Amino acid sequence: MPASADRKEEAAIFRQKFFDLAPNFDPSLANRDVLNSLFAWVWRDDKSNILNLDFDKGLFLFGNFGLGKSLSLLALRQYMNSVKARFRPDDYRLCAWMRSASEIANIYASKGQPELLRYSAPDVNLVIDELGRE
Repeated sequence: MPASADRKEEAAIFRQKFFDLAPNFDPSLANRDVLNSLFAWVWRDDKSNILNLDFDKGLFLFGNFGLGKSLSLLALRQYMNSVKARFRPDDYRLCAWMRSASEIANIYASKGQPELLRYSAPDVNLVIDELGRE
């Protein structure tokens, strides 16, 4: 974490992204290990990385309907983009686009593989939501 970033303040901003998307979000019901590890993944913070996420790899969230996977990914994406803008404008790892799997399938069907290449560039993180529903 950069010296100019305060951990408690950043954690509050991260939490607020959830409330912005879902005002009734209850962090006590959310899996704190997942939330703490997602926050740690952004900052590459081993101390908070309860799930031992590999900071050099992507994330894969899975589970039943209604567990908050999409909400977590949306909040994480918004937080990552805010961190990028405030602290690390050159960190490609923090640039994230979110598309549903069906949207990606439709792009491929209508525009072909060349259009998909822009989503797989080394300077873009692609968040694919609803994988398996397409």
